Amino acid sequence: MTSQLDILCLGEPLVEFNETGPRRWLEGFGGDVSNVAIAARRLGARSGIATRLGADGFGDQLMALWAAEGVDAGAVTRDTEAPTGLYFVRHGEDGHSFEYRRAGSAASLMSPGNLPREAIRGARCLHLSGITQAISDSAAEAGLAAIEVAREAGVAVSYDPNLRLRLWPLERAREVIHASMRLADVALPGLEDARLLTGLQDPGDIARFYLDLGCRVVALTLGPDGALVATHDGVEQVPPRPARLVDATGAGDCFDGAFLTRWLATGDAVAAARYAVVAASLSVEGYGAVAPLPTAEDVEGIIAGGRAAPASPAPAAASLARKAIALVAHDAKKDEMVEWVRRHRRELKEVPLFATGTTGARVMEAVPELDVTRLKSGPLGGDQQVGALIAEGALEAVIFFIDPLSALPHDVDVKALTRLATVYDLPFACSPSTATLIIERLSPIEDRTENLDR
Repeated sequence: MTSQLDILCLGEPLVEFNETGPRRWLEGFGGDVSNVAIAARRLGARSGIATRLGADGFGDQLMALWAAEGVDAGAVTRDTEAPTGLYFVRHGEDGHSFEYRRAGSAASLMSPGNLPREAIRGARCLHLSGITQAISDSAAEAGLAAIEVAREAGVAVSYDPNLRLRLWPLERAREVIHASMRLADVALPGLEDARLLTGLQDPGDIARFYLDLGCRVVALTLGPDGALVATHDGVEQVPPRPARLVDATGAGDCFDGAFLTRWLATGDAVAAARYAVVAASLSVEGYGAVAPLPTAEDVEGIIAGGRAAPASPAPAAASLARKAIALVAHDAKKDEMVEWVRRHRRELKEVPLFATGTTGARVMEAVPELDVTRLKSGPLGGDQQVGALIAEGALEAVIFFIDPLSALPHDVDVKALTRLATVYDLPFACSPSTATLIIERLSPIEDRTENLDR
């Protein structure tokens, strides 16, 4: 276990199943503290996770996720008797809702006696949440004990109430959460949670409540209205960044990870909140809690006013005037993709295009007149975003120039995308010649004739 972690996140990670259509689910990962750790790592912090997982396949997937993301898992214990928790995200007119399968999970067996105390002492900041303490009585005690260990070692403590009334009654939640936040340095409440917990309505009053409770910094998230930051030196509201909402599952967790990353780096709470508002706005533009989490390059590009950062994922199929085409290319095939798009720009000019990561950036630069929406990089969730578009019926074809001669660390995602295209009987091209056959079949007769004349 490294002694150089910026943020150690204590709580329960979960495997996520996110509804993308009727009886269609996109498998991913969640759990608020795991999301915070991954968000912080992508944004440049050295982060780690402290938890208990089942010795099962879902636990193995989470360990592989953290390894791939660079999140330290040295404080993770595997339990041979208890399972890893699961949850499901459903979407409706009133937003998203959660359904959990976590009773008796390995993480719920956390207690003061099995805390990774040395890992806590070695971090710059300990982060936990109301969910950390809501999953069981022993976990509630473990959270308080962890805070005490951190304070004795001079480690900063960050706390997000993340109120889940399905897990415990309001009075019990209020008692435990406020006992913990009384000992925290940084409070990261959401407005609706804070209103229930404090009985107050005005954001300024809520911020003052948590300052009076003992916190040094309060960053109150206001949903579509941005955030409000309060210290004993003053209060400032941070305006929102407009975003195209697809799924807000992990927005609060992204805000937490981004805020802590910048606050630890600069000590400036207002600047940290501005950074976190941008990061959170990017995180709502894709499905799932983890895949849409932005990188530091994404966020800094937006702040600087650059074009490269907004890796916006797809809207639902119903919002498209006509079905779109997805463009994906492995590194060795990106030049071929750009050349193919140039050659067929006339056929593509009226078609909405979705392109992953660098492929999208290259195409947008080379053929700026095309309607291109840039997704995440493939290994960071772009392949999953294309998969969601397939499941939603939003695509007319997938053009995926595959490099058959190189080993690919995200090969599982590539296979999943191929399988989805097969399941939905979607045209799927893996080379320029097959892509040309598809585009000529889909394009109007006059465009096909002009293409033959060139």
